Amino acid sequence: MPELHRALRHHLRERDLVRADVHVITCDVGVAGSAAPVLKVEDGATLEFNAGIAFSVGSSTWGGLVVEGDALGVTFTSADPTPAPGDWDGILVGSYARAVSIDGAVVLYAGGTGHGGVYLDDNAGSGTGASITDSLIAYSATSGVHMSSGARADITGTTVSDNTEYGLYLDDTSALSRSGTASFTDNVVTANGYEPIYLSANHADTLDASSTYSGNGTDRLYVNGDTVDVDSTWQALDVPWYIARDVTVQASTAPRLTIEPGTTVSFGRGAGLLVASSNYGSLYAVGTATDDIVFTSGQASPAAGDWNGITIGTRDNGSTLQNTTVEYGGANAKGNVYFYSASSSSVVADSTIAYSSSWGIYRVSSTPTISNVAYLGNASGELY
Repeated sequence: MPELHRALRHHLRERDLVRADVHVITCDVGVAGSAAPVLKVEDGATLEFNAGIAFSVGSSTWGGLVVEGDALGVTFTSADPTPAPGDWDGILVGSYARAVSIDGAVVLYAGGTGHGGVYLDDNAGSGTGASITDSLIAYSATSGVHMSSGARADITGTTVSDNTEYGLYLDDTSALSRSGTASFTDNVVTANGYEPIYLSANHADTLDASSTYSGNGTDRLYVNGDTVDVDSTWQALDVPWYIARDVTVQASTAPRLTIEPGTTVSFGRGAGLLVASSNYGSLYAVGTATDDIVFTSGQASPAAGDWNGITIGTRDNGSTLQNTTVEYGGANAKGNVYFYSASSSSVVADSTIAYSSSWGIYRVSSTPTISNVAYLGNASGELY
């Protein structure tokens, strides 16, 4: 079982190829250099990493990686005969990465640095991100994929499973690629210790219903607040959305947040949805009679006042809530739905407003159209 050949043992600076064989990696490997080398890994290759070893691409200067897994696949794994999560550091795609394509790979037992099995970082703002297709990322000591400092990635047809923390963790500056439609397609994210995905609200529209997200430690998509400043659609996925901090929908371009029929959006304590509070924006949440949209508490045992509610503000461009249920809010001391100097073209129709710790709907200097609304158990009353 050979060690990886000499040209790669320390730092690759020219084009090279890892052929179909088993290679034991005994020291850190870096793909970088002024000539922008690209390392190709051939179908059938297995790279086994000793404890604490990292595989980096473009971390200090230009470099690229092309993994050409096909019928045999390409495996990155621990060299330990009894492997465990965190045995080796993982694949690092850095700020100077170019032409990073990981196709048909299996990445196992990484995460030893406290980052993911695959770690994408663009702290210098120079990277082009990565493409990951038809791969398996599993048994990381942390998250399967960890993205930070503005990193970008296209991920399709990939299984991310059995990782200790999240399936995918994206900090507030990082995103799955946005190409006008949801790009996170045909993936399976399951059996991870935490939620399937942690990401910011402004990039939540990249998640697609062709992927599945259930079977994790906590079956919900963890949305860490943020401002939605482009037109976005949140799809009805197989787990609820969970809003941990306030989500605001507004920008000078008047973005619209669309919630698809059948979607459940749950909220953490003190969180809420704010639309057009200081800039232009709108919410379009239109369900159907048989497939409504639910805005609710994220608590296991929900109660009135668990979350703030939906606030529609002064620069609203005509928000619509129809065939929706809004429940367990009111912690804003106003109501489950609070209109503040909002557009007269706003609508609440064919909906249920329930279990607010204050009013069901609260209006200040606003005349929205309200019709066919059922009110249940709102502490201060139905409509103010």
